[in-house]
Amino acid sequence: MAQNKNAQIRYKALDKCFSNQFKRYQDLIDYCSSVLSNHYGTESSVSRRQIIDDMNFMKSEAGYDAPIESYKDGRKVYYRYSDPEFSILKNTS
Repeated sequence: MAQNKNAQIRYKALDKCFSNQFKRYQDLIDYCSSVLSNHYGTESSVSRRQIIDDMNFMKSEAGYDAPIESYKDGRKVYYRYSDPEFSILKNTS
């Protein structure tokens, strides 16, 4: 239940990461944990599995139908929207 409570905050944080075409967010887990910690004022953490589940939901038709793509740079993988104009905040109605 606590995971669902934080879902919208995590989706907005991931949306910010994926929308920025100029910055490569190396660790989505740390970024989302930081956003949650700042929001609640206490230390919060997010698991790798939760981030993957959130991305899968965002990609799905039940979610936001987000065009999330992965880009490899050596051993690291970065995620971005394939459409630079896409944002879940623009597409909610």
